Amino acid sequence: MKHENQSMSLKTKKHVLILAASVIVVGLLTWSGLALGIGPASEGAPRRITLIAKDVVFQLPDQPGQANPVLRLKKGQTVMLTLRNDEPERVLHCFTIGGFEVKTSRDLAAGESETLVFTPDTRGTFAYACLMHPSMAGQVVVE
Repeated sequence: MKHENQSMSLKTKKHVLILAASVIVVGLLTWSGLALGIGPASEGAPRRITLIAKDVVFQLPDQPGQANPVLRLKKGQTVMLTLRNDEPERVLHCFTIGGFEVKTSRDLAAGESETLVFTPDTRGTFAYACLMHPSMAGQVVVE
């Protein structure tokens, strides 16, 4: 009986050592994967958008002739939207997106800008606007 207890004890110790070694190996693999940047999938880099307020319309820098363009976003991807007031005179602008609680913290004077950071969590079509100028309105489409 004494021999059986020692045998069981050695078997148990062996299982505990194997389990401990497995935990250590998994931990090291996880840590090294994260250190190399191959960890869990992420939504990627934030989407950067600059929206220019000029001539009482919103424009994208690469599409200056298109007034109030549709902004296409991906659900779950962080957006860094910079509103830049390029009006030559004392025209104030603000920016808001209905349904996202995204808005400038104040009215922006000519030459000022503000960056808004948000992550769309709902698919659909939403309105954006400058509340001071009804002609400055467009759509945000979240896919």
